[in-house]
Amino acid sequence: MLLDRHMSFLADIERELATPTTVACTPPARPANLGTGYPWDTVPSIDQFKQAVQLLVDISVAAIRCDLTRVATINCNMALTDATGQVVNSYHNSADVAGDWHQFAHQAKDSPLNRAHLVSLNRWVVTDVFGRFLEQLDVEEADGKTFLDNSLVVMGGELSMDHYVVSQPTLVAGSAGGALQTGYYVDYSQMENKYANAGLLPWGVLIPGLPYNRLYVTILQAMGLAPADYERAAKPGYGHTDMFDGPYNWPADAYDMSQIGKPLPGIFL
Repeated sequence: MLLDRHMSFLADIERELATPTTVACTPPARPANLGTGYPWDTVPSIDQFKQAVQLLVDISVAAIRCDLTRVATINCNMALTDATGQVVNSYHNSADVAGDWHQFAHQAKDSPLNRAHLVSLNRWVVTDVFGRFLEQLDVEEADGKTFLDNSLVVMGGELSMDHYVVSQPTLVAGSAGGALQTGYYVDYSQMENKYANAGLLPWGVLIPGLPYNRLYVTILQAMGLAPADYERAAKPGYGHTDMFDGPYNWPADAYDMSQIGKPLPGIFL
């Protein structure tokens, strides 16, 4: 039954690609070019763009389910927004394209329309990319566990709230084989910190909290690694942990660095 389901899944993708099956070493038909070249501000067909994204997600999931790879990364440089009632695309960042994703993020705090665009863009990514990825993994792998149960899917977005990334919303799905507790919304910001104030919310920047490095520590340990496998130069934690002058003279003691080498509290089992 499991094999039949996999074969059906792959057959559906093949039909979507409209690629004829041949026994000879003949290159398949070249996929349609969406023409999303510079300056990145338009796509010729919204429907074709949606289909291309769906196929990219489905092929990535197929590779995981067939155990051709165990790691996949999807980078969304373009997304769709319907904030004005009409679906249009927006490129991530281009200085000479008016109304791009980058600009929406810069002006989200002061412009209700740009804030609506930012929300709509991220909603599309969560639904049509992240959500579709999860749905395709949420099928049984073995012993009553799904591929999603045995995976860890992480979504971050530096343009989720605004352009400034000191506060980083993150979605995590799957329990990494039971290593993580799921089903929670966890807020690690520390508004009792002396650098926090009400003016930072809801679309502000520089909100104190736990360092992002601890998410990586959580992921690495969930995958079975020990600190000795990833720590370097006798420094606890993963990656760059030295504080430096950030935007707006962000103070070095705004983050709680005392537990930098430990997984995030509340979700690690």
